[in-house]
Amino acid sequence: MHPLFILIVLLAVVFTVRWVKTQPPEKRQKAGFMAAILGAGALLLVALATGRLNPLVAAIAAAIPVMQRLTWAKSVFETLRSNVTDKKRSAPVMTTTFLRIVVDAETGDWTGTIINGPHKGEALSALDPSQLSNLLNIYRRDDPKSAELLENYLAHHHRDGHAWSNSESSRPATVPTMSASEARRVLGVSESATDDEIVATHRRLMQRMHPDRGGSDYLASKINQAKDRLLASR
Repeated sequence: MHPLFILIVLLAVVFTVRWVKTQPPEKRQKAGFMAAILGAGALLLVALATGRLNPLVAAIAAAIPVMQRLTWAKSVFETLRSNVTDKKRSAPVMTTTFLRIVVDAETGDWTGTIINGPHKGEALSALDPSQLSNLLNIYRRDDPKSAELLENYLAHHHRDGHAWSNSESSRPATVPTMSASEARRVLGVSESATDDEIVATHRRLMQRMHPDRGGSDYLASKINQAKDRLLASR
């Protein structure tokens, strides 16, 4: 085969791959499939025009087993990468003015850190009941979302012997709407996440965090609200 022809084919492959990568994530697979079909058609026409159809058919037949092995290897790699990515990213994070709570997606454990106000920088687990009670009173006065989050953290850890919750009349009538950035933190997805990725992450988290599986109504509500917020903003 003429070296110039080989060079042209290689350049066409490089430019096609680059073009596919520039497509939006949700259209990339379809664009790659169409490019492969058009490339195969062009190659077939060239083979017919140059009388090299038989060698082309033989090359394709030899390439099929190799492609099957590569496809299988790619599938295994994507599965492994997905599992690692899920462990790194699918950790719900709930942040308010005063608190940041990280939920371990594997164990369901809640880890709380104070990010503003009294005891800034300290872990909630390091505070005694009296300090936690004082914080709860401050949050109820200054930031209802922080108070709600702290109440649910305390309920999750089953701290007995203390009246953590006030009457319903002491709570605000409305709760501020979740922002898009907060929703992404709750689901553990990036800003470029597609609708399919958001739905898949939501489903995976709900399987682990559902109240029937040891989770909490509050966390399940947050996960549902985050999914709805992100899908509604599309």
